[in-house]
Amino acid sequence: MAARENQVMVVDDSGALGFTMSLEFRAAGWGVFCCGSGEEALKKLDDAPFDLLITDIQMPGMSGIELAHKVRDHHPRTMVLVMSGLPREEVKGLPVNVAFLPKPVDVKKILKAYEQQESSRNMPPPPVTS
Repeated sequence: MAARENQVMVVDDSGALGFTMSLEFRAAGWGVFCCGSGEEALKKLDDAPFDLLITDIQMPGMSGIELAHKVRDHHPRTMVLVMSGLPREEVKGLPVNVAFLPKPVDVKKILKAYEQQESSRNMPPPPVTS
């Protein structure tokens, strides 16, 4: 039985960035789903698991920060990255374990960060000594 390919969801209201990122993720062997709102993203997450969710911060309706909180609460196995053209110090309210990416976004760096997190997540716990 073949291993399931990794799945990424890109949430961006402009569409152009999602399209560009989807080409790069597909070239790396990932399945990609793009959507334009936090509300649409949450509906899709309820239907299918995703390994990685990348969202813009500034969107109409639900912000990327609000989406990140909801994903952390309801889909804790999904790695969440938020991206923005704003400097990091101006971004307030990021949930714990959510990474910030400055625009322009480098998909190769995202893939490396994902692999590092997955390898640390899959490490056995340290032995208990008494």
